[in-house]
Amino acid sequence: MTATLPGTTAAAAPASAGRSRGAAQARHASARRGRILRLAAAIVVSAVLLFPLYWMVVVALSSRTELLGGSLRLIPRSLTLDNFHRVFGSVPVTTWLGNSVAIALVTSVITV
Repeated sequence: MTATLPGTTAAAAPASAGRSRGAAQARHASARRGRILRLAAAIVVSAVLLFPLYWMVVVALSSRTELLGGSLRLIPRSLTLDNFHRVFGSVPVTTWLGNSVAIALVTSVITV
């Protein structure tokens, strides 16, 4: 048998337990909203940071007529490697890349 204080009822204890349970649920919901907002913010920031890289690839793989004609889209209609052929054929990029690799290797060997 449980003793109750004068002026209180036996139902008072479960009601306070229900309030603390409700408070815990509210904290859980608030924490969940916080996680969702952080995830949404991370997705937006990632999209903003990755978009220039995506756009660079789209421009590099788009045709010259698309680039100069003003009809460039987020998702290109056709992809081409002509821009790369033009660059590698007109300037000695492979020589420059070889020089950079050689300097990096020599610097690494000297440092170690």
